[in-house]
Amino acid sequence: MYKVNKIIALCLTTIMALGATAALSPTAYAYENNNISNTTTKKQLFAVPEGGWSTITAKVDYIEYYVPSGSNNKFTSRVSMAVYKTAAATSTPYVTVGNVKHSNDKAFKKWSEISIIFDSSKWDSGFGKENTDSVTYSATTNVTGKLAFLVSCDGAIPATSAGSVDLNLKTK
Repeated sequence: MYKVNKIIALCLTTIMALGATAALSPTAYAYENNNISNTTTKKQLFAVPEGGWSTITAKVDYIEYYVPSGSNNKFTSRVSMAVYKTAAATSTPYVTVGNVKHSNDKAFKKWSEISIIFDSSKWDSGFGKENTDSVTYSATTNVTGKLAFLVSCDGAIPATSAGSVDLNLKTK
């Protein structure tokens, strides 16, 4: 009887350890191979009264992931990423990325932060966001997507400069 209890305890311990390992493992996302992307780089010089000059170089990426289905594409998610390098004496510039809006007035407003990897020898900072709302369009659609962003510097004149990344969602 002692051996049976020992075997049962060993089995239960192993099962609990495997369950804990699975629960604590990081989640990896495998995206579809099909995507459309575009990148814009914006450089801005800001005049800061009684504070000198501040500069920013920002690279903003907009990616739409899709799954082909016959003559349509199901756009399953979109990602926005920004990396930037700054130089400043008193006020440091920064980047703000807005929502994606498709030309048919479909706006994507719910975003989750994602981790990104960037070359820290080229960029000071960066961030990424993802939206997982799905939409379906014809593969020959004329719908386009727009990701708006701002480069800003508090106290500068002017304090902001707008930019955007545009994307044609047509795949055929």
